[in-house]
Amino acid sequence: MERFHLTNQMTLCRYTRLTNASSKKTRNHDAVLGLYFAWYNWCRKHATLKTTPAVKAGIASEQWTLERLLTAVAA
Repeated sequence: MERFHLTNQMTLCRYTRLTNASSKKTRNHDAVLGLYFAWYNWCRKHATLKTTPAVKAGIASEQWTLERLLTAVAA
């Protein structure tokens, strides 16, 4: 869990105070976090798993592309 938090903090500029990328609205912050966690679990190949968490859990049959993720979100 600690590794997960570190990865999120280092990847998302919104968690650091010394940046201009912070969200001013809760709605925007929630939207960015939702997209990030979807990408993290469906598109990003993890080194220890050698695949995505969604494929490892049996939820998806293959690693998604970012285009496929954005199409699914827009639908």
